[in-house]
Amino acid sequence: MLRLRSLVPMCCLWWAAGVAPCAQATEPPPIVISSDAEFTQKLLPYWQQLPPTIDAVAVGPHEVSRPEWADKFVDASTGSRLLESDHHVWYRFKLRNPESTPVELVVFNYSQIYSLYILQDQNRLAEIGYGTPLLQGEGLIFPAFRLMAPPGDSTVYLGIHSRRHPVNLNFHLRSPKSFVIHHTNYLVLLSALLIASVAVLLYTGLLFFGIRSRLYVYYLVSALGLLVLELCITGALAFFGKTAQADAGNLWIYAAAACFAGAALFMLEYFEFTGSTHPAMRRMTRFVTGVCVLSAASFGLIWRIALPILGISVVGLTVLCIVGIAIRIKTKRRRALLFVVAFAPPLLSAMLLIWSYANSDDSQFFNSLFCFGVFFNTYVFSFLISDHIQDMTRTQKVLEASLKSVIPPAQLKRLASHTVTIDTKPAIRHVTIMFVDIVGYSLSSRKQLPMESFYSLKDILHQITKIIHEFGGIIDKSLGDGCLCFFGYDMAGGESEGHELLALNCALEMQRRIVARINDRSAEPSRDIYPLRIGVNTASVCIGNMGDESRFDFTMTGEGVVLASRFETACEPFKVMVGKSTFEALSTQARAPIKFYQRLVPVKHTAHLVEAYEINPFEVNETALERARAHYWNAIQVEKRDERIYDLQSLVVGSQFGFMTVVNFSINGFCLLSDKFLGKGVEIQLELRSVADERIHQYSPILVQVAWGGPSKDDKYLLGTRIVGLSENHRQVIFTILKACIENMAAPARVG
Repeated sequence: MLRLRSLVPMCCLWWAAGVAPCAQATEPPPIVISSDAEFTQKLLPYWQQLPPTIDAVAVGPHEVSRPEWADKFVDASTGSRLLESDHHVWYRFKLRNPESTPVELVVFNYSQIYSLYILQDQNRLAEIGYGTPLLQGEGLIFPAFRLMAPPGDSTVYLGIHSRRHPVNLNFHLRSPKSFVIHHTNYLVLLSALLIASVAVLLYTGLLFFGIRSRLYVYYLVSALGLLVLELCITGALAFFGKTAQADAGNLWIYAAAACFAGAALFMLEYFEFTGSTHPAMRRMTRFVTGVCVLSAASFGLIWRIALPILGISVVGLTVLCIVGIAIRIKTKRRRALLFVVAFAPPLLSAMLLIWSYANSDDSQFFNSLFCFGVFFNTYVFSFLISDHIQDMTRTQKVLEASLKSVIPPAQLKRLASHTVTIDTKPAIRHVTIMFVDIVGYSLSSRKQLPMESFYSLKDILHQITKIIHEFGGIIDKSLGDGCLCFFGYDMAGGESEGHELLALNCALEMQRRIVARINDRSAEPSRDIYPLRIGVNTASVCIGNMGDESRFDFTMTGEGVVLASRFETACEPFKVMVGKSTFEALSTQARAPIKFYQRLVPVKHTAHLVEAYEINPFEVNETALERARAHYWNAIQVEKRDERIYDLQSLVVGSQFGFMTVVNFSINGFCLLSDKFLGKGVEIQLELRSVADERIHQYSPILVQVAWGGPSKDDKYLLGTRIVGLSENHRQVIFTILKACIENMAAPARVG
């Protein structure tokens, strides 16, 4: 029935004990048998052994019963109950039948044996073992043989070959009726426990297909290993006729390694020992697990070395599991207790089984105890998995709720199903960053109640988020009346190609949908019409979790993020501005349908202007854009109050960017026609010293700042500027002087 498969901690004992010589003692008495149907007798007290000091390899079934070997046998009744050999080791016991007729008996062992010769006196009765019929071909768990004891005394020889596997010598002698009853009872108990264990295992294993996780893989490896180990130990494989295949493939050793390796890896995942929080624990467990698996794999080649290494690694994994429980007992008490309850029964029953095979004549009780331990393990494991599912469901709901507005649905589904995990370590990634700003929200919110302002902002942000997710973007954070997002990054830590075009298409689509939304709602007295400014830039940035264990704050930092923000600030409402790096990353085919306007953008803390490209999503649909602009100005109720001088013949002024033509001007600024497309915020020094009225000389050059801009005819650009650094009185003086000069001009003037 039992081949000591999962009892690897006993390997050192097996290694040292082997077939230790037994002390010479008085010859054991013969076994007195009877025809009683209840007759049963253990053979160990009556054992004699041919010592290993004799060249036992040369002793075969035809030689062992010869007279020259008769006085070589020694008392083995107090010897080791474990046998591990690579040849036949001979034992004998004597029978005494006081009756006048032969008595039929059954001799059997609880442990499967590779090869067993059975001789009675000088007659070879049979050789049984793996692949041979037992008890006339009846389906049995125990290796058994029918024996006929003649009247008087007789001697039975047993030649046992364990094929290097540790075998427990737990031979019994029973009457046929007693054996059948005993075997049937054990078979019923074993079948019930095996069926129950398999049912629980299948039920729990099916959960893997619904909720995929490495935790389930490790559980299935450990539980299946334990179940196979039970089949090997109890002898159930013999009932199915698979003992030969199991022995040839060293199935028991692989099952033992799988059981402990799976349990250790399960412990790491169950207690959430990650590489960032407990790197030493994780590395040590993985190392010992690797040693365990390698020693099991090499058992067939170097079994004398592999077996003790396997035993040491199993002990090491057990210690690591205990350490893991001790670490988590305070922070995860419920999980730690469930883990102990699940693993303690099979572990303790296995230890008792080891003890019984070394110290007890009756291992059947401990075999049954081990079966109960395996069933209890698989049963309680369902509670661990159920508890994990509940925690995972709660975590999944919290994760989905907190990340739904941040991560695209496809990535969120993968994260929630535990097929990938979020890579929170800071890392350099090449992505495309997008800043989106809602223009005019501050002005509009002044005329709204706080609750109305909140919901109007929430509505527009929801629309923006939806579009970003459609194109696979990840939202870094909401910025009050805008948001920051990026493209080309997988939350599991990977990157993707073509994110520059994705970001650009997302920005253009966003502007078009927002304009369509504004125009579609124009019939209503709208209070939530907001244009957008969008800045896009491609760069290598640092991405990671800025929070701690209690707060998730996934963000990015770097110069590329700052530039994207500057491009958004310099962009015109309803338009998109992309950086040079994004523009150059686009293929010629991608650029073809889009018209890019080069624009120079100011950047804080730098003296030079940065090159960028502005895009008008409504290049072929100016009507939609003009309607949206009109609705926006009407919604915020802004009126033009400044007196503005138009119809200038050709007033040209000088600047550090070359000559510019004044299209019109007011008390607050100038509208200029320029060869260069300057971004918002760029400061221009206008030279007015050649104006005929000398009163204006004291104000020249006049410092103006670009407030808006756009393309004009003849590849030139209109720049709306406002005067900075002068009081209202000074601006009024300048306006009056210039107005008088324009009115007195009889011919085109050139100023500067």
